[in-house]
Amino acid sequence: MLIIVSGDHHGKGGARALFKLIIVDDFKIERENVKDIIIESGLELEVCGEYANGKDALLALERDMPDFIITDIEMPFMDGLTFGEKVRERYPQIKVILFSFHSKFEYAKKAIDLEAYAYILKPIVDEELVGKFRELIEQRKAELQQRQEEEELKKLLEASKPLLVDSFKRSLFMGMDKDAEEIGQQFDYLRLDKPGERLIVLAVEVDDYEQAMAGKSREEKEMHALRISRILDRQSGGSGFLWSRTDEQLWALLVSGDVGCEETLKTTAYSISAALIASLKESGISVSVGISSVARRLDRLSGMYEQAIHSLEYKFRLGKGQMIRCEDISDGPGSYTIPYSETQNELAAIFHTRDRGRAEEFVDGMFGRIEAFASKSETKNMCFTVVLYTHLVLNSMNIHLDSIYGKDQLLWEKLMQIETIADVKIWLKNTLFTIIAYMESSHGHQYGRMIEEAIKFIRQNFRGKITVKSIADELMYSANYLNNVFKQKTGETILEHITKVRIEEAKRMIAIDPGMKTYELAEAVGYNDESYFRSIFKQYTGLTPREYKDSL
Repeated sequence: MLIIVSGDHHGKGGARALFKLIIVDDFKIERENVKDIIIESGLELEVCGEYANGKDALLALERDMPDFIITDIEMPFMDGLTFGEKVRERYPQIKVILFSFHSKFEYAKKAIDLEAYAYILKPIVDEELVGKFRELIEQRKAELQQRQEEEELKKLLEASKPLLVDSFKRSLFMGMDKDAEEIGQQFDYLRLDKPGERLIVLAVEVDDYEQAMAGKSREEKEMHALRISRILDRQSGGSGFLWSRTDEQLWALLVSGDVGCEETLKTTAYSISAALIASLKESGISVSVGISSVARRLDRLSGMYEQAIHSLEYKFRLGKGQMIRCEDISDGPGSYTIPYSETQNELAAIFHTRDRGRAEEFVDGMFGRIEAFASKSETKNMCFTVVLYTHLVLNSMNIHLDSIYGKDQLLWEKLMQIETIADVKIWLKNTLFTIIAYMESSHGHQYGRMIEEAIKFIRQNFRGKITVKSIADELMYSANYLNNVFKQKTGETILEHITKVRIEEAKRMIAIDPGMKTYELAEAVGYNDESYFRSIFKQYTGLTPREYKDSL
């Protein structure tokens, strides 16, 4: 017997499906006998064809498309053994049951060679034949179930290909795939274009990422990353390029080419870097690009990525928004120790005279001595030291840093987020300027520069989202200190002043255009909630916006 699976076996409307059977025997009475046994057994079998020899059965096989075949061995034109062999060659999924009056050893051996499911002797015993068919049906059902599960798994695997591609590309740059042969197999399986024989890696880093993403939701951060990824994808389109996001603010890009001039590949990498920086800048995103040297082995990609990342460390000295090639970076020799007494004396003179020009010269002089060689950590440690000396000087003047910056360590948090030596220099200058402004405001100046800057900023930005913290961050003061001084010197808190500016502007706009809708008025002066605006307006003027219009 041969068993062939010809496709799905799901009946319509949930009806039980039948497996198809072909009977091949040159004696009609034997064929009828097999049919009767099948019918009486109630098995899920349907006889779809009867043939007197293997030749006729073989010709009809494609048309009948049976699931199972039971065949006699000794027949004219084509015997059962030859028929079974040809069926196995053409349909390797078929299992064979042979039956015969003869118990020859050669027949049994041939049945084994043909991988027949069973060899049954005539006259057929009903129970034996039914038992064999029942086993075959159960086996086929199990095979069909397994095949269905495999197809479903293949569909799931295919659907997950984009995730597998992302994971593979990231692992290449991060050094998780180190075997060259396995890397090649992954490229083939994921249907990715294999890189050329010469390789350069670019590390693309978003500048000031922590500051740019402060207060952003997870969705906003992912949208920001997606915008960068799309631009990177456009700029690196075509074969020979491969990129991946490797961290919150980092992307890696592989640029490759075939054997040839290394300078040509470098030129390509530099052009892509420049185009990326320019394109992202147009979208309001500043990035720096570190560029590795040229290599020739994919399994060393992670080392090249580390080299590109190392190049980015020199952004601290060279500045943001540019490409930094590993071959161009070098550490100049040198060191600088801050003199204790000299520095304290200079800081004391600066604070006693409240001389901003002298403070600026002090910072410029210090940085001029270290800019050629200092690392990020060395520079920030120097700043910590200067602030420590400042703390000692202020204590001797009965002034405490906590009263200026509060206890929320905002001062140190800002320093830790700064990415370039130029910005660190600005930070230190602003720190000294803030202390001078505090000292000025504490010595009878009606407003002082700090209050003037705060009022100016409010008037320029009150139409947008504005808070005490956003004003303090912009002006480089602590929120607590700014609000306290503002209240002390103006008689109102910063929020009260913002409200006053907004309501006065609303009154002015009503006078100019009485037909303006309340919700339009609210949005124009910085309120997203019309009801809240109406409440604030009445609280401030004693009238609702409509009542105020009517009073004009």
